[in-house]
Amino acid sequence: MIVRRFTIFWIAVLLSTAIACSTTGSAPQTVSEIAGVYSDATELNYAATSIRLHTDGTFTYSYFSCTTDRRTTGEWRLIAPNLILANSFVHQEPSSLEGRLDRSSNTVSVTVVDSDGAGIPGTKITVKCQDGNIQYGVSGKGGIGVLERCDVVQVSADLVGFQHAEAKPRNRKHNVFTISLRVYPWFHIQDQLWYVDEAQLFEVSRPPLGKIRE
Repeated sequence: MIVRRFTIFWIAVLLSTAIACSTTGSAPQTVSEIAGVYSDATELNYAATSIRLHTDGTFTYSYFSCTTDRRTTGEWRLIAPNLILANSFVHQEPSSLEGRLDRSSNTVSVTVVDSDGAGIPGTKITVKCQDGNIQYGVSGKGGIGVLERCDVVQVSADLVGFQHAEAKPRNRKHNVFTISLRVYPWFHIQDQLWYVDEAQLFEVSRPPLGKIRE
């Protein structure tokens, strides 16, 4: 709920900024001005993201790490000055969740893998507990994320903010999970908002990507 409110807040801020620019006479950036390649290394030194915005309204998105090579293509359009709405051509497939009980562990361990079983680092992990608490984490090397022990009612994974997968465990006492994202090697992007400012491409609640070439 906190993350959702945070996201809605920033979307509102970006839309307000865009509307303010348009009403003060500042001309919006054109498609040709915004088009180009945006790239940046993430906080994980073995992962990087690249987005190419084409002038024909299509884009190519790529994510690379030591174990992962993912990409998608889709369409983007300006919905307000500097504000982009992006959607991919790929349909998301369901994920799967396997769980087991490790009595020797006082944590909840979630491993996020692709359809080939390779771990996916940099995935946002959310664990909903029976007592109402919600825990957040990020998968590291090998796709593993570790959180505090609780009775788990739902596990979800968000891959670079674009693919969302969630599942409920069969047993709430399970504390070791593997969630498999079946979309391979493509991402699914739906109604993703990007904001361009001073040659940087922003995703809501994420660090910007710097423009590296036209």
